[in-house]
Order: sequence, then C-alpha cells, then structure tokens
Amino acid sequence: MVYNTFYMLNVIKTLFFLVFIFLISCAPSYRDPAAFKIESDNSETYYDESEENAKELELNKAGKDLSSLEERTKEWEGTGFNAEGPPGLENQNPAAFAANLVAAKQDASNKIYSGYGELKVDVVEEVKKQITKIAETSGGYVEDVYEDSITIRVPVERFGELFGQILALGELVHKSIETIDVTEYYTDLKSRLQISIKTRNRLYALLGRTRDVKEQLEILKEIKRLTEEIERITLELKLVENQIRYSRITIRLIPRITQAALDQKKIPFSWIANLNPLFPSLTSLDGAVELELDDEYAVFEQDVIYRAESADGVRVRIGTTINSPKGDSAFWQRALNFHLKRFYREIVGFSEGPVMGVLLKSKDSKPFYYLVGTLVKGDKIFVIEVFFSDEVVYNQKYESIRRAVEDMEIK
Repeated sequence: MVYNTFYMLNVIKTLFFLVFIFLISCAPSYRDPAAFKIESDNSETYYDESEENAKELELNKAGKDLSSLEERTKEWEGTGFNAEGPPGLENQNPAAFAANLVAAKQDASNKIYSGYGELKVDVVEEVKKQITKIAETSGGYVEDVYEDSITIRVPVERFGELFGQILALGELVHKSIETIDVTEYYTDLKSRLQISIKTRNRLYALLGRTRDVKEQLEILKEIKRLTEEIERITLELKLVENQIRYSRITIRLIPRITQAALDQKKIPFSWIANLNPLFPSLTSLDGAVELELDDEYAVFEQDVIYRAESADGVRVRIGTTINSPKGDSAFWQRALNFHLKRFYREIVGFSEGPVMGVLLKSKDSKPFYYLVGTLVKGDKIFVIEVFFSDEVVYNQKYESIRRAVEDMEIK
C-alpha cells in the first residue's frame, strides 16, 4: 500500500513537470520593453537600452542635423529658379543649379570680362538712367549705383558692343578692359562637386544596408559633412558662373563743373592717384600671397594680381608697386590719409599685424566702404584693397576680412 502511494506521487510529479515544460515552450518570448530594435527584411536584432542608449541619442541627433540640411535644400526649391534669367544670384536655385551644372557639357574656355570707363558728362543722373536702360534692355541688370558711378552686368556675348555704346554717352577720359581666364578654376570646382554628390549618394545607399548603430552614426556624420560641402561649392560655382555669363561694366561719371576725380590724378604718388574702389588699381603681383578668406569667396589667383569676390559684392584685390620714395607702412598710411581724405566723407586709420592703411567711407547717400592697406617688403609695396558695397555688407564682413588681413602671409 505504501509502495503504491509512493508510485502515484511520482507519476503526478512527472505529469506536472511535463505540463510545465509544455506551457513554457508554447508561451510567447519575453522582450524588455525598454529595448530598441533595428529591423531588416530577414532578421531582427535587439539591443539593451542600458548599453546602447547613448549611441541611439547621438544617432538621432545626427539624423536631425541631416534632416535640417535636407529641409534647407527643399527651401531652395521654392526660390523661383529660372535657368535663363533673371541673372541675379539671388534668383538662382542652388539645388537645380548644381544638378544642371553636373549634367552640363564643359566649355573649352571660361573667361570673365570686366570693363571700366571714366566719362565727363553734363548731367550725371541723366547718364545713369541711360546706362540703366542699356543694361535692362540687353538682358542684363544694374549691380551698384553710387553718387558718381554705376556698375552694370550685361550678357557676355554683347559686352564689347554695349561697352562702346556706353562710352559714347560722354567725353571719354579713361577706359580699360580686364580679362580673367577661370577655366581651370571652374573645372576644378565642378569636378569636386561631382565627386561630392556621387560619394554622398553611395553613402545613402550604404546607410540603407547597414544595421550597425555605430556605423550608421559615422555614415550620417559624413553625409552631413558632404551636404555642407556640396552647398558651399554650389554657391561658389554660382558666383563664377554668373561672372562668366554676365560681364561687369563700371562707369565713373565726372560732372564738367567739378574736378574732384581729375584732382585725384594729380596726387604725386601714381599708385595712390590711380586707386579705384570699383576696378583693379594695380596690374601686377610680384610674390605669392596667402590670405585665408571664408568659404563663400571665389578666389582667382593669377600671375598678374590676386582677386577674390563674394556673392554679396565684397571684392578683395592685392597687387604690388615700387616702394618709391622708400618708406615703411606707417609712411604710406600717412600719405593715404593726407591725399585721399578730401575725396571721402570719413577716413580712419587701419592697422592689423604688419598691414597699415586707411578705411574710407564714400560721400554717397548709400555709402560704400573701401579699405586700402600696405605691407612693405624691401623695394616693394603690397597693396591690399577691399571694397564693401554698402554698410550692411560692411558690418557683416569687415571682421572676417580684418582677421584674414591680420594673418596674411607674403612669400
């Protein structure tokens, strides 16, 4: 009897154990609700939040940064881009511009043409209106207007014809034409843009395939960097493209009743007498210049002069002239102040590092600012000229220009 009872208890225990195993095998697997999941078509991988939370947060931040850049690209698409015009940079859609540029066939040569003229006229305002009409009816536009000067942009194919028409509006005092070949520079920018776009596309494809959180984070960071690089190169290419397609013509108008402009020509130091905020004053650069400007500047480095320009009209030029009579930078700063102060509303001294000069404010109702600095190296004077188109641009860009001049190196 005892034996049978013991045997029955063992049977019951065995049955309970089997039922328990069966229930466990049929129950849904338990997953920590705090875990996060990365899914693919064929598998699921789970990571514990306590170990990977920091990586997830960083990944989300990188994703948000990238989304912000993509949103900015979408905003570009609403700017009314028209590939045929109007020609102003502000009317060109960078996203469409980049796509069109990458697909475009490379021209054999790309050159920038600029014309400068000085005319003696009876009524300055009337001639300004005539020049404005010539620009607008030719498919160009007015770039800047000041008290005694006007700068326009005209289609490059009509540059010579229209420059001649404008010079016929008054008595010609002086004229000059500048040609800059930017073929190599333009081609290099376009190649860099193509490489950056292709590389980013490959990274997007790789991002869709990888399931490793750390790797995703690194890919997103690189996509963000490339997006910013593409944006910067595109804006720089827009500036160069606009300068190639639309030649600049600057005309200085001299009223017959005043001799201010002619008086400047009488300054005993020829390079000071020829200083011009709107057009290159010097024609040569004897030496190499290292000037670290912000990325938004298109920089043209040639054997003749150093020239850079931003989309909002800041123009930087560096050239050399003979140090005669022999003087240091302080001497030439005093000479600039003495001879130029009567031609401008305000003049203040400028001194950064080895560079000394003056900052000039024009007499216009909407004044421009003109920085002229000198750096003496033996028998040569390096002359730095910076033109700011108006007070807003001056306030925005002066500090970065000041830093660049302070760190400038001459070799």
